[in-house]
Amino acid sequence: MSSEPLCFDIPVSVDVEAVVALARAASTVILGIYNTEVGAWEVEAKADSSPLTRADREANAVICGATGSRRDT
Repeated sequence: MSSEPLCFDIPVSVDVEAVVALARAASTVILGIYNTEVGAWEVEAKADSSPLTRADREANAVICGATGSRRDT
């Protein structure tokens, strides 16, 4: 077994301004929901019993829509 550390050369290019804009868009959705009555939050439980709110789902939709990916929360 080699004692040399693992080295990965993975080229990554990130448009930081786009990431910040996306985070702002998602946070606007989240705060728009959390600044309403608690009943509008629509909290349900995921399979592992952790909470999933309307804000979670809608922010996920904003992020996944912008990135072209889909990941269930």
